[in-house]
Amino acid sequence: MDTIKNIIKMTRENPFSDIRMLKWVTRVLSFQIDGRLKSGYSFSPYLIHMMPTYLCNLRCKNCGQWGEVGNYYEKDSGALRETMDIEVLKGFIDDVSQFSPTIFLTGGEPFFYRDIMKLIQHIKRKNLICWIVTNGTLIDNYADELVELGVDVLYISIDGPEDIHNKSRGTRDGFQKVASGVQKIIEEKKKRGKQKPLLCQVFTINESSHPYLQEMPFITEKLGFEMLLVKHPYFNNTRTGINYENTMEKIFQCGATSWKGWVRDETSIDPEELQRSISYLLTREHTFKLAFFPTLKISDIPSYYSTQQDIFYNGTKPGGKIKRCIAPWTHLMIYPNGDAVFCNDNPDYVLGNIKDERFSEIWNNSKSKKFRKFIKEDSLPICSRCCGLYYHPFYRSGSSLRSLTR
Repeated sequence: MDTIKNIIKMTRENPFSDIRMLKWVTRVLSFQIDGRLKSGYSFSPYLIHMMPTYLCNLRCKNCGQWGEVGNYYEKDSGALRETMDIEVLKGFIDDVSQFSPTIFLTGGEPFFYRDIMKLIQHIKRKNLICWIVTNGTLIDNYADELVELGVDVLYISIDGPEDIHNKSRGTRDGFQKVASGVQKIIEEKKKRGKQKPLLCQVFTINESSHPYLQEMPFITEKLGFEMLLVKHPYFNNTRTGINYENTMEKIFQCGATSWKGWVRDETSIDPEELQRSISYLLTREHTFKLAFFPTLKISDIPSYYSTQQDIFYNGTKPGGKIKRCIAPWTHLMIYPNGDAVFCNDNPDYVLGNIKDERFSEIWNNSKSKKFRKFIKEDSLPICSRCCGLYYHPFYRSGSSLRSLTR
């Protein structure tokens, strides 16, 4: 009964909610069945992330891929230049379209992929929901097509006022390019009488951006965004990473070095200042929708930014008792080389490759079932702060903005 109440609460109060969220609710309820199966079998996923290219036109300071400690610098340069053949991606979309997942395009920078519009066109031709996360510097070139095709959501990252954003992103004119692209999309929507794509500004809290959080509503309104998503960063420490690497070798016999891109042994973020800034946002009237991810309560912020271990798995987890991740039952990630994985930011355990296998041959193969059976009973050290746990419907504060102040 509590599960149903929480789902109803989320659909009423979550800024992302619309009628299509019923698909997610249905999938979450089905998790009540397959999540209990000892075999590790799962019904089809609700969300599929696709990364068509590793490449990016920016070098953002805090990026876990291309940032100062980004893990892509350890990859072979030839492998990083690898992009997915458009026909392979179209075939994969054809394969999964039968169960209507949401397709989330990410990167790298997805608009750096040479066939990005062909991919989007095929996704929408199959009548699938399409979300795209982007740094926004290239959208000006595609504004008319994005509106005409009916892309559902554009998540565009902005790190603060113009000078702060450009410094963080390693560019002289990145902010202006974003502003120009957003304005062009707004104009195209008006001209064509369209409501899509929804324009969502993403503000990720980090060492350089957090002092400017209170300024973001003004930037959101000025640029014409319809939503502001404030994200707490995903990070770990060296000890957690080494424990994760050892566990993956012992349990799954695979190397695991992806954690190195997300190491933050120390942080200069002031939790008390952050509490004040978020409280300010929550008490202000907005012309746009406001969301947080994960939905930490104000009182849990110091713990999130100071405690290095067991944020979500110990007896004082922010928000309640989250027993395990549900991503292996509800999500899948496809990398530019065709690898399919469960964990977006830690793609060490590869389930299969879409160049060689169909989705149905990967989703419930022996490797997938083995991982689900492990996660059903335990967790990995790297899970201790993974925001993916907040996909779980039993997180007691849901996405309610009112609950954040408790």
